Amino acid sequence: MAVSAKQIKGKIASVKNVGKITKAMELVSVSKMQKSVAALQAARPYAAQALSILSNVSYDSKREHRLLSHGGNSKNLVVVVSSNRGLCGSYNARVAKAVTDYVRRTESKHGSEVEFICVGRYAETAATRLRKNIRASFQGFDENSSYTDTLAIAAVVHELFETGEYWNVVIIYTDFVSTLTSNAIARQLLPVKPENVLDIMEMTTQQRAEYSPEIDRSNELQFEPDEVEVLDFVLRRLTDAQIFHGLREAQASEHSSRMVAMKNATENSNKLADELKLTYNRARQASITQEISEIASGAEALSG
Repeated sequence: MAVSAKQIKGKIASVKNVGKITKAMELVSVSKMQKSVAALQAARPYAAQALSILSNVSYDSKREHRLLSHGGNSKNLVVVVSSNRGLCGSYNARVAKAVTDYVRRTESKHGSEVEFICVGRYAETAATRLRKNIRASFQGFDENSSYTDTLAIAAVVHELFETGEYWNVVIIYTDFVSTLTSNAIARQLLPVKPENVLDIMEMTTQQRAEYSPEIDRSNELQFEPDEVEVLDFVLRRLTDAQIFHGLREAQASEHSSRMVAMKNATENSNKLADELKLTYNRARQASITQEISEIASGAEALSG
């Protein structure tokens, strides 16, 4: 019994140490989440206005630009945003499920091949498990990254799409709703189509009314110096903004998910430590009772 009590005491110490680690990770995640959410709140109004401009620019079906029309091939290019590290609950599992669902849906309905641009180590893992071709992989984006840091991702997206090799470009990421809620979604980035933009704007309006973009098509757009040059610049920059916005949403979702996971782990650690204490007290009481019984039996034997 004494050995058993000693082992339980060692387990209690181990569980408490784990609880201290998860509590520290929770506090770090709180700080990172607050920073990520603040950056996301700053990016959302810009992203909403970018959607509004994209809708207005792409509304005229006669307007021609390579970013406004589908490629000549049936392949789909998917940008997947995940985390580089684990211990964030079901965050990466939700992303992987969204990727799997999109691939199965695309291949079953359209018979199209899917290739990936991966942002985050777990995105690369998800694509590898599906045995799909990875055209590019980025693992350096975090809460400290700026808009300029995302231009490398956007440059690859533009370069691959403009070859005409892909029918469209889709981005899959987790949309941050609240600390406890985030949804993995798939959005079409390219080509810019008014119906796709309107769907995104409708979803944005339903979830975040304060960022509802406005559409104004009352006046015909005028371009200066010329339509081709302006469209080339505007469509690229606004698409870049949408990629950056998706990355910011994913960052806030990741850190909130990790914070909740570490909070739950800490609470479970404390609960397990309390249960082990009860087990330890029972084992210790049983050991003392046995010792008293042995002493009483020995005393009785001597007196006899």
